[in-house]
This record gives sequence, structure tokens and C-alpha cells, in this order.
Amino acid sequence: MLRISLLAYFVSENQIMNRFWTNIKGFKKKYVFCMLSVVTAQILAIYNLKTYKYPLIRIKDVRV
Repeated sequence: MLRISLLAYFVSENQIMNRFWTNIKGFKKKYVFCMLSVVTAQILAIYNLKTYKYPLIRIKDVRV
């Protein structure tokens, strides 16, 4: 009986850890996507400033 309960405890703990790591992997994907988007926007903004001497989009014009 003790062996079965220990096995059940290990399986449930393993499932919890697997779900935890899956959540972290999903968070990393979202974080990397967000950071790449921000960096891309900054590169385009700098390129537009250097090329056209004025910003293509002004922050005050963007509605939230």
C-alpha cells in the first residue's frame, strides 16, 4: 500500500512540475516575441529618423 501511494505521489508531483515548466516555456516564448517586436520597432524608428530626418510615427499620435 505504501509503495502505491509513493508512486501516486511521484506521478502527481511529476505532472505538476511538467505543467510548471510548460508554463515557463510559454512565458519565455511570449517574452522573446515581445522583446523582438520592441527591438524591431526601435530599429525602424532609428532608420526613419536617419533617412527622412523626421519620425514616421509620433508617440503622442498613437492612441492607446
